[in-house]
Amino acid sequence: MTPTSATDGRFRIHFVCTGNLCRSPTAEIAFRKLLPVALGAAASRFDVSSAGTHARLGEMMDPESLRALSDHGLVDGDVPEFHSRPITAETIRRADLVLTATRSHRRAVVQARPEALARTFTVLEFARLLGSVDRTSLPIDPLDRFRAGVVAARDRRGTIPAVPKAADDIHDRRGRTPAAHDEALVTIHNALLQILGVLALREQPGVPPLVAAAGGGGDGSRPQPVADPSTSESRRHRFRLCAHRLNRPVLRRSAQPS
Repeated sequence: MTPTSATDGRFRIHFVCTGNLCRSPTAEIAFRKLLPVALGAAASRFDVSSAGTHARLGEMMDPESLRALSDHGLVDGDVPEFHSRPITAETIRRADLVLTATRSHRRAVVQARPEALARTFTVLEFARLLGSVDRTSLPIDPLDRFRAGVVAARDRRGTIPAVPKAADDIHDRRGRTPAAHDEALVTIHNALLQILGVLALREQPGVPPLVAAAGGGGDGSRPQPVADPSTSESRRHRFRLCAHRLNRPVLRRSAQPS
């Protein structure tokens, strides 16, 4: 438990990748979308943020990652006012849970704050470790439930069947095909759903998993988004608006609790 979480009644989740342009903002935005569905009003007690181990302050999110979020209905209306920022030791100290894209990012977080090891995992590692947790054994209060989940995942390190190390990594898609960005989103979104399937009071958070289109990812084609056909045109319009706004100066991401 971090010094602030026990006293201010909040739970802080911090996502980390390299540039804070693709994977970690994708996870931040997707998790913000999923939390109210899974937790209802209790979602207001959670702070979700992201940063990059080599991020430059103030860069805009990768347009293909934003397009993938829009195509799958995870961006509502206008483009989020998102700008990249680097990780800081203070943000890590305050976080109750740090979820990284890869093991190398996890290592960078722990090098910055060694005591954060017990609450720092890759996204896929955390989902995998929680898979062996009896969800009925966790507390009912949402914050206590998440804290207990972090402890349970920590305690399962080295005690459940091992997987290839690379299986816990989500690799960078920046500069790759649109299909590769869709594939990354599907991986991140579905891992977050697995996490909420254990840590939310309801076993099913009420959101279906995303499905990668057959043959997508490497041939340069763009997978068809798994979306309600009745809303596909409005989502295309939102992305055109997002892409347009990405080429205009926008305000920096507002300071928020981390």
